[in-house]
Amino acid sequence: MHPENNIIGIPQKHHLPDEYPENWKEIANNLKKSTAYRCQNCGHINDPTTGYQITVHHKNGIKSDCRPENLIVLCQRCHLVEQSKLRLLQRKIEMELQGQNSIFPEMSENRKKEYQGQLTI
Repeated sequence: MHPENNIIGIPQKHHLPDEYPENWKEIANNLKKSTAYRCQNCGHINDPTTGYQITVHHKNGIKSDCRPENLIVLCQRCHLVEQSKLRLLQRKIEMELQGQNSIFPEMSENRKKEYQGQLTI
C-alpha cells in the first residue's frame, strides 16, 4: 500500500496528486481501440456531439494504476456517473476514518440505504 493512499488504495486529497504515466495516451488509445470505441457500460459508440465521447476510467481512482483490471472504457456520460460514485465513496471512507458514521447524517435510514446502494462500484 502506498503511503499516499488510504486503507483500500483510494488517494486521499491531502497528499500529492497522483499522475498519469508518460504513456497514458498510448494506453488509453489502445484500450479504446480494443473496444471498437464503444462504452463498456451502456454500449454506446463514440459520438462526442451527443455527449458520448469515449474515455478511459480508473476504477479505483488512481491515475497511475493502469492495470487492465483497473481500467474501463466509458462514454463521457457513464464516466461522470462512475466518477461521482467514486467521489462519494472516497468521502464516505474519509469520514469513517475520521470517526464519523455517515456522510448523510440528516437523512432518514431508508434514504441512506438507497444512496449507499448506489455507491457500489
